[in-house]
Amino acid sequence: MDDAERGSVLEVSYLTDQFAGIVIDSNTPGLDMSAYETGVLNFDIKVVSAGSNTTYKVKLDDHNGGSTGEFDVSADNSGDWSTYSVNMSDLLANVDGNGVGGNMSLTTVKAVVFMATFGQVQDVVFRLDNVYFSQ
Repeated sequence: MDDAERGSVLEVSYLTDQFAGIVIDSNTPGLDMSAYETGVLNFDIKVVSAGSNTTYKVKLDDHNGGSTGEFDVSADNSGDWSTYSVNMSDLLANVDGNGVGGNMSLTTVKAVVFMATFGQVQDVVFRLDNVYFSQ
């Protein structure tokens, strides 16, 4: 969609309270992201309509069904763009969702997944821009 401040961005809209997320998929067998093990996942988010949602979640999925688990991001619901940087170490520490770790492989990363909190998605609209990994 065309954002007045940013130009072309990705907009996610939830019309009902059904669970869903947006998956940014590499469309390949998996990318080797092991060089970013101590890096950062960066993204900009603009909450257009928060509905009853208070927290957004982000995670990584690998090609073999592994996942980092969901990492909470308390987005600014002001309607302004906000930049977030999530340490890969924080994502990987939450691989199984309880902070203990698990089987996520950074050598076969398939997707970055963004979602609103389950059960709080009705009427939520948010926009994403500048999703990238850095050291």
